[in-house]
Amino acid sequence: MGIVLVCALVLAGTTVAQATGPTTAPPVSTPPGWGVPTPCTGSPPPSGLWGACATYNEATTWYGTYGPGFPSPLGWVLCAWPAASGGWYPAPSYDYQLADQPSGIDPSFLDQLGYALSEAANEGLFANVLAWSADDMGQATKLLYDSVAWHAPLVADPGGVTNALAALFGLYRDVLGASGTPTLSLSLPNGASSFEVTTTATVALRYPGSGLAMANTKVLLGLDHATFDANGTNQLWVTTDATGAASAPITADTTSAVTVSMGAFATLGREGLEFFRPSASFAQNAQDATGPLAPATTATTAAWSSKAPPPPRGRLALTKAGDDTNYLSVAGAIFELRSQGSVVATLTTDANGLAGPTNRLLAGTYTLHEAQPPPGYQPISDRQVVVVANTTSMISLTGVNEDLVIPAQLSLHKADDLSGAPLAGAVLELSYDAEHDGTYSVLGDCTTDVSGACTPPGNDGADLLPGYYKVREVSPPPGYRFGPEGDTQYVELAPGQSGSVTFADDRILTTLYVAKHNALEPGQGVPDATYDLYVVGTPPLSAPDSPDPLAAVKDQMTFYASGVTDRAGHLGFRIPVGFSWCVAERSVPPEWVRDPALRCTGVINQGEPDPVRTVAVAEQPHLITLSAQKYNALAPGTSIPDASYALFVQGPFPPGFSPPVPPAGLHVPPGTEFFALGTTDQGGRLNFSIPAGFSWCLAELEVPPGYQLDTGLHCTGILTDDASAQAAAVALPELPTPSPLPATGGGSLWMPGVGMLSAGLVLLLGRRGRRHGEVADSTS
Repeated sequence: MGIVLVCALVLAGTTVAQATGPTTAPPVSTPPGWGVPTPCTGSPPPSGLWGACATYNEATTWYGTYGPGFPSPLGWVLCAWPAASGGWYPAPSYDYQLADQPSGIDPSFLDQLGYALSEAANEGLFANVLAWSADDMGQATKLLYDSVAWHAPLVADPGGVTNALAALFGLYRDVLGASGTPTLSLSLPNGASSFEVTTTATVALRYPGSGLAMANTKVLLGLDHATFDANGTNQLWVTTDATGAASAPITADTTSAVTVSMGAFATLGREGLEFFRPSASFAQNAQDATGPLAPATTATTAAWSSKAPPPPRGRLALTKAGDDTNYLSVAGAIFELRSQGSVVATLTTDANGLAGPTNRLLAGTYTLHEAQPPPGYQPISDRQVVVVANTTSMISLTGVNEDLVIPAQLSLHKADDLSGAPLAGAVLELSYDAEHDGTYSVLGDCTTDVSGACTPPGNDGADLLPGYYKVREVSPPPGYRFGPEGDTQYVELAPGQSGSVTFADDRILTTLYVAKHNALEPGQGVPDATYDLYVVGTPPLSAPDSPDPLAAVKDQMTFYASGVTDRAGHLGFRIPVGFSWCVAERSVPPEWVRDPALRCTGVINQGEPDPVRTVAVAEQPHLITLSAQKYNALAPGTSIPDASYALFVQGPFPPGFSPPVPPAGLHVPPGTEFFALGTTDQGGRLNFSIPAGFSWCLAELEVPPGYQLDTGLHCTGILTDDASAQAAAVALPELPTPSPLPATGGGSLWMPGVGMLSAGLVLLLGRRGRRHGEVADSTS
């Protein structure tokens, strides 16, 4: 007879041994003589059921199950002896009877092994499935039996046998730490013993002792005095989940108090193996057989009290929104449901604005009161809400019912950078980062008034939503440019905040020059002239609070500054642009005539580095006439024509006049400056037009024939514009040449060798310049 070969199991290159641990039998060494199987060379057993044939140690062997027809509970058996132990194949005709275990077997885990085989039969694993065939499972059954009972190596080639053996081993492993096969239990939530009309019953299928769950097992539930909500009947099949549990909502049949009974039924494998030995005398060499017990139904029952139904109840939940949620979450809003002044439930919103549902509340009308709005928001007004029986009602506090943020305000200001004084006329633009992502959208602009302030358009009615804003100065006021902070500022407004943004602009300054010159000699500046500067219309901020009391008051003008022309006749005023200006001459040196005119500009808008503005003013000098009379000293009534004289001014040269170049060889007396030349006319007269305020000297340069050169220096005192004619007259007596000396022509004390000049006065400064189209006075 052939022997049964048990092969080892190799899973993906990893040896899976039998369960290890304190409850596991110690391994034994492989029986001597075991070799490697080769393809089957003989015939399989006549009673082979599921399995395969192979040649082992030159013997034909079968590893798998035998049947049907055996007296085992499932009708099939395994060879109870280990592989390679000899004996005839088992056959039903050998009249197998219950017997003791074979000698030498390890009985430590035979009960658990029997459960694994019984449950495998219960779950239909001995059939062709996707992962293995029925023959694969037959081989796996013998492999696992020999490993547990005889400590044979558990190694096999990968494939269907490997998959089948893994499934069997899982059932065997689960029951190893348990104290028995799985048991059923029934319970209500929180272990309650009663319920109100409806509840949820839970059935659990777990291994005793270890508490391991038995998943994916069908359980039949039955009810008395109640029905299952799932199908409205009193029976329901459920399948246990990964925790070994399944739930079933139930409802009592009556609204009166009643006892509801539930039963749970499941068919499960049983622990243990039965062993058989042939009784026929001719089959004493046949192998012993073994087989698992048949699966059996496991049941449990429970009874609970159903109370009288309560009044209709329902639940409330709410969803909430706000008008500024990009900046301020609506989380944390606390709502109270009130009935007759009492708080019956509280709802608190999460970050998504959701709250609830509440516990089951009596159906009816309640007052919804926002006891605490989200930070930064205003509470909504109380409102009535309805709890509907057996329904969770959603209250929507969105759209027109959403929470409104506490608005903010923002005032924009414009000021002078130096004085801080308010500025009107600045255009300021406001933008808002509505999405809180750094992108700003323009809300509008406003223009500052005389107080330097303006209110931008709002995005929350007349107010602003809290968040980030950008303020840009579109255009400065006239006469100003952007200040040191530039043209843009950013501000964050919190709920209820009154924010303020101020732009301090720099004034644009330029220079207004007064160029004062001699009307008679336009190229000559007039120094020491005092001018007052006035601004036309509304004065700039830099105007003095108190004008100079010596300055004249001008209608519709404001005094701004005063100054004195320098040696070149120039006077510069630093002024802000954007205004019209006028200058008025307050005073001049005595030798000049004050200009009564008001010299004005248009609006000056250019500032540095633009060219400065200049007001050219021509000044008329105070001229007086210095008269000289040349006569014969011996005959005073005889006038002497053609006598040449040089005119000198004592002290510094008159300002505003151009000093003439002295003729070559002219001797200039110390302390004087050459001013002009002149020649007496036919009446012996010589007149000079001179500026007032100086003293003057005449020196003869050339004499007519028959007269001696006058070597004296004829000087006046200081001649003012109100000097008398006598003070401004000089007598010039001349002595004739002594006789009988022949006349040889006049000599010159002052300028020898100079010829006679043309008759009449040559007054170098006698030329009058033209001013504003007027004709200059002629010299006398």
